[in-house]
Amino acid sequence: MLAVVRREFEDPVDQVMFILGFKHDPRFRTALEAMNAEANPGIVNAIDQVEIYGAINANLCGLGAVIKKIHEDFGSDVPLSVREELYEIMVKEMGEKDYGGKWFPVIEVPAEHWVSLGAYSQIFRRRGRWLRSEVFCVPAPYFKLLLKLFE
Repeated sequence: MLAVVRREFEDPVDQVMFILGFKHDPRFRTALEAMNAEANPGIVNAIDQVEIYGAINANLCGLGAVIKKIHEDFGSDVPLSVREELYEIMVKEMGEKDYGGKWFPVIEVPAEHWVSLGAYSQIFRRRGRWLRSEVFCVPAPYFKLLLKLFE
C-alpha cells in the first residue's frame, strides 16, 4: 500500500498553524514523527496549542463573518471604501502577534503557503527598514476567504 504524502492539512486552522511554525509538517502524522525525522515538531505544549488554535480559528471565523456581512449589505459590488476599511483593520488586528499576516520585504516573500496582498491595495505596502519596500502577506487559508471580497 502506498502512503500518501500530504502537503497541507485539511483543517485550515491546522494549516495556518503549520505555516506559522506552530504545527509539524503535514507530511508527518504526528509531532513525534516530525521530531524523529529532525523536523520542526511545532508546539508540544498542549495548552499553548489550544490557545493558538483558538486564536486562529477566531481569525478565520471573524474574517468569514465580516465578508459575509459585507456581501449581504452590498452584494458582489463591494465599494472600494468598504474594502479599504477592512484592509486597514486586517493590518491593524491580524498581524503576527495575532497569528495572522506578516510584513515581508518584497523580494523575500516566501512563495509557498504565503500570499502577498500588495497588489490589492496601497494599505498592504509600506517602506520598511533601510527604505526597503515591504508587503503584507497572509497564510493561504486566510487568502482563500479574502478571495470572496476581491472578486
